[in-house]
Amino acid sequence: MRRAVLLLPLLALGAGASALAQDGAPERSSEPRVAAREVLKMPSNCRPGDRVTVRLRPPAGLTLASMRIHVAGREVVRLTHVGSAASATVAIPPGATRVTATADSSGGQALYLSRIYGGRCPAQSEERPVVGGGED
Repeated sequence: MRRAVLLLPLLALGAGASALAQDGAPERSSEPRVAAREVLKMPSNCRPGDRVTVRLRPPAGLTLASMRIHVAGREVVRLTHVGSAASATVAIPPGATRVTATADSSGGQALYLSRIYGGRCPAQSEERPVVGGGED
C-alpha cells in the first residue's frame, strides 16, 4: 500500500514532465519582421506648419496591438488593433517640438519613430556662389 501511495505522485510528476516536453517552446508568431520606417510614416522635411500627419501602413499579416503618438512628451493619440492603413493628424505647438510614434505588434515587435518639427528650419539658400575674387 505504501508503494502505491509513493508511486502515485511520481507518476503524476512524470506525466506533467512529458506534457511539457511535448509542448516545447512556444511557437514563433507568423507575422513578418518589419522595421519602424516600413510601417510608421512621418514627413521628414522641416516646413513650418501647425499639423503633422502620422501614417500607418502595416503589411499583410501584421496587426498592431497598440500605437501611440506623443507630441512634446505628451500622449495625444492612442489606437488599438490596427490591421490596415490608418492615419492620425496632430497639432504642433510653436517652436521646436518632438513628435514620437510607437507601436507594438501582436507578435511582440516594438516599433519607434521620432522627428523634430517647427522651430528654425534650415533656410533654402537662393544666393548664387561667388566665383572668382580678389582683394578688397
